[in-house]
Amino acid sequence: MVNKRIISLIMMIIIGLSLIITIPIFTLSSGLSNYGTIDELITFKYAPDNSSPIEKLNLNIDVGDVEIKYITKPVNYLAKIIVRVAMTGEGIAGKSYLDYFSFEWENTSTIPTFSMELKSELEQMEVLSLIKNTNIIVYLRADIVFDITVTVIEGNIDLNVPFGVIINNVKLNITIGNLFYDFRYCTLEGNITGIANDGNIELI
Repeated sequence: MVNKRIISLIMMIIIGLSLIITIPIFTLSSGLSNYGTIDELITFKYAPDNSSPIEKLNLNIDVGDVEIKYITKPVNYLAKIIVRVAMTGEGIAGKSYLDYFSFEWENTSTIPTFSMELKSELEQMEVLSLIKNTNIIVYLRADIVFDITVTVIEGNIDLNVPFGVIINNVKLNITIGNLFYDFRYCTLEGNITGIANDGNIELI
């Protein structure tokens, strides 16, 4: 009788220990099965048949760092936008950037406009915790004069205009982030306006 009680007690201890070990492992494996990574490049081009004396380009970005560069070599476009979305975390497995962001590229109107927004139905703070990098690089032809308007809710804007390039009106607006200008050697034919509501403006 005593032996049976001892055996029962031992069995209960073994079962209890196995549950203690199994539950964390199951929880960990479940979390790992949903863990994933997104790292994708998306390209948009503006290449009309004919260019205007002053081209216009608007960008509206919810989250991301915007870098504007000028291309001096011959290319078959007036403007090219390359977006990199890099995300890592739980719940990403099997998903793409389109599950988190919506893109709109209006390149047939008189004012080409690129918009990148967080999906409205998602919890913003949850998505932000998953983002590693969201970079938007804008390449502009150096022989084309542009009016540029960029609005970023959270991120940085870096504008680098090389020697001899003509720029017209530039409007850069950031809610949270920093603004970097380098237009020391360009030819300015319009106005440059920069606003950083919660951040810094640095003129190089």
